[in-house]
Amino acid sequence: MRTRRVLRYVTREGCLLCEKGVQVVTKAARWAGLVVETVDVDSDRELFELYDSRIPVVLDGSGRIILEGRIRAFDAARAVFKVWLRCG
Repeated sequence: MRTRRVLRYVTREGCLLCEKGVQVVTKAARWAGLVVETVDVDSDRELFELYDSRIPVVLDGSGRIILEGRIRAFDAARAVFKVWLRCG
């Protein structure tokens, strides 16, 4: 099954951990030709129920969690590389 070339970054306004993480994920995603789509956890009831206390959360194009919480550059690069491989 092919994964879409989009990463969904679940964040919240005012979340410092989220602000730092999105920079790291975006840099790794750019290398792999993936697009990062941000969505506020408070704007979607389902996302809020699933991820309220876990943000930031990064989902691959199939909706699987690939990263969450404190996101380090190495972890982001590894996760994005795995998504890139699945995208073909």
